[in-house]
Amino acid sequence: MKTKKEVNNLETNAVSDVTPKSKKKLNKKQKVIISVVSVIVVIALLVGGWYLYELNTNKWEVKQEEITIEYGETYEPELTELVDTEKYTNVTTDNTTIDFNTAFEVDLQNKEDKAYIPVGSYDISINHKVEYKLFGLILFSLDDTKTVKLNVADTVAPVFSEDVPTEVEVYKDCSIENIEETFSATDLSDVEITVDNENVDYATVGEYATNVYATDESGNVTSKEIKVIVKEPTITVDPINISLIVGENATITATIRGKEQTAVWSSSDESVATVDENGKVTAVKSGTATITAKANDVEASTTISVTNKSSSSNSSSGNRTNSNNTSSSGSNSRPSESSSSSKPNSSSSNSNSSSGNETVTHCTNNNNHSSSCGNLGSWYNNKSEIEKHWNTVRNELIEEYNKGNITWEEYISKVPSGYECWSCSYCGKLTGNFKYR
Repeated sequence: MKTKKEVNNLETNAVSDVTPKSKKKLNKKQKVIISVVSVIVVIALLVGGWYLYELNTNKWEVKQEEITIEYGETYEPELTELVDTEKYTNVTTDNTTIDFNTAFEVDLQNKEDKAYIPVGSYDISINHKVEYKLFGLILFSLDDTKTVKLNVADTVAPVFSEDVPTEVEVYKDCSIENIEETFSATDLSDVEITVDNENVDYATVGEYATNVYATDESGNVTSKEIKVIVKEPTITVDPINISLIVGENATITATIRGKEQTAVWSSSDESVATVDENGKVTAVKSGTATITAKANDVEASTTISVTNKSSSSNSSSGNRTNSNNTSSSGSNSRPSESSSSSKPNSSSSNSNSSSGNETVTHCTNNNNHSSSCGNLGSWYNNKSEIEKHWNTVRNELIEEYNKGNITWEEYISKVPSGYECWSCSYCGKLTGNFKYR
């Protein structure tokens, strides 16, 4: 059992254990370190707050990420179109640039320098210089670039010209010629003209409904319904009837409408007249032969009449040689001569004596021969000169037709299909009339 003194000592020790010890004081070095750290933390908080404020102040966005225009439209980007400058007041033309033209300059060169921006997608770069300031002083700046996509699309189809025909005629086994000229269409890009030939049987005569299409480079298509009329091939020869003297030549012209453009020539009697591959006829002996030109399973013929020589007489009607006569449908005929005309027996062929011993001069102009001048318009020394004049007239009309100055119907009505001629009983020269269909 403990004594009272021992108990008191134990209580005193217990109180000593729970009594707090006195606080340890910081030395000077420690105080400096704590102060520096505190300042750094404060500065960091201030800088962080400032940066977040500036970052928020300089924040900006584009209005839309993509812009689409139609091919053929001119386009110059504006800053106010790309950025809401009223909302983002820090974005101005002073600190922002737009890089656009270089995006398609190369494409323009590849497109043969066309004036329009080619179909495709291009980047519009908006370069904004962000300035970070403190108390009005620019501390540093950063480049902030955003991109807007420009899409150039061609959605407009070609337009056919107003004069595009609704009907076209072709000959059997032929296709439509000069399609792009016949069915012209306008567009900003190149246009391809095609005809739906699946609906047309070019080997069978008839009428067919089909479509013609105009397609541009972007695939836009315009269609138009047309009627294709397939016709039988034709061939005509000119002149229709020819009179020749043995040894003479004449050329027959064949006009062909059809696939094959070369005629095959033949003579019904080569002992009377022959014909070469070019339609040149040679008179062999007196008689009649039929010259035929054939192409595309159709043919046309002309009659050749061959005599040994031109007939001449001193009858009251004058000397007449019927050469290159057409059928009786011709409207011109030889004028009748005076019944008192006769060829004088004197040495001079240009004068005639009357009963009154008065000398009359003849054959000095077109009007004082033994008969009137025909519509050939002159007197000729021989038939070769008439033939040359006839061919000249025909060739001139053919040239006018080939140039498109006259229609085929006009050519047929104007071209002489033959001629008839007669001679003067005084001088022996020839004149005559062209014959027409």
